[in-house]
Amino acid sequence: MRKLFLPVFLGLSMSLAAMSPAHACEDGPLVSQPKAETKIKPEAAQPKINFKTDGKDVIASAQLIANGSPHALSTSYDIGPNNVVTLRYCLVQNSDILVRCLKTVTIEWRLKNFAVLSTPVLTYHVDGHYLAFSTSEMKALIPQLQRLNPEEGIDRLVIPLPPGWYRKGIAG
Repeated sequence: MRKLFLPVFLGLSMSLAAMSPAHACEDGPLVSQPKAETKIKPEAAQPKINFKTDGKDVIASAQLIANGSPHALSTSYDIGPNNVVTLRYCLVQNSDILVRCLKTVTIEWRLKNFAVLSTPVLTYHVDGHYLAFSTSEMKALIPQLQRLNPEEGIDRLVIPLPPGWYRKGIAG
């Protein structure tokens, strides 16, 4: 009797959990089923970029729609040929705690000394990435990310490059 009760109990509790609502959302539309590999924005869509000045700096901002769960955000920018400024961001979320609602995330870039530039009109392009990792994947990435940090004791000389320049073919 005891052996029969446990599978029935587990089956019943799992089916009840599947019918229960997802984590509560503070605001934003409800979505049917969260998927870690779902693209939040189409590749070709460029978000509207807003600009304001703060002293010598220009603050560029854009909004995007993301899953309603907590996130980490990294931003950077570089100036390429033909005065094209690429605004980069990477939004990272834990796929184990995705919720069934969406939220608006405002991304800001502080463009140092852009308000005093005497260059012609600049063209802005947003290059964004959305990543969803499971908890175990994040734990596995932490030691690898720490090895990339020059302050953590890399044994080779690291020469910082100005924005817009990339290293190719460096053997470590």
